[in-house]
Amino acid sequence: MLRSIAHRIFPTPCVRRNVQMVHASKIPENMAMEEAKYSNLLQRCVQTFSLDHGQAIHAKFIKESLISSTFLHNHLLNMYCKCGDLVRAAQLFEEMPDRNVVSWSALIAGFVQHNHPKEALSIFQQMQREGAKPNEFTLVSALNACSLSERLVDAYQIYVQVMKFGFESNVFLTNAFLAANDPAREIGRS
Repeated sequence: MLRSIAHRIFPTPCVRRNVQMVHASKIPENMAMEEAKYSNLLQRCVQTFSLDHGQAIHAKFIKESLISSTFLHNHLLNMYCKCGDLVRAAQLFEEMPDRNVVSWSALIAGFVQHNHPKEALSIFQQMQREGAKPNEFTLVSALNACSLSERLVDAYQIYVQVMKFGFESNVFLTNAFLAANDPAREIGRS
């Protein structure tokens, strides 16, 4: 199955060979190399919005019990989020044995990207309740969710965290905060 996927979405012979090598391996001898191959394949699925192909790769993970690392879980999660399957992304997230800031950030960004800001903020709040520390990417996504949902109070609370973690010099965070406080939005409503 992966061989046929390779020919459709990976036109160059070099990439096809890489997919064929992954397909031929039943038990990975060098897990780091296997993870790199699969992460590259999943990234290609994201670039081409190939949800079906990403699901086929995920099925191979399950069939061969390859999905044991947070690294691969995060790549799968990112693929589902970017390809718009937020239900499957949330399900995968809940099933993850270990989550890190990349896991949380990918899920929050996915919900923001597909215009579900309230859900994104809910996930951000869950992250905080569970004691996970956000990074700059997480905070940008949370501020973008505030902007989309016009939740000014939440934007200020998040920006307090930005300052607490020493990220106030980050241009992306400052721009996200300013967008959440856009006075033009208020003028347009009057």
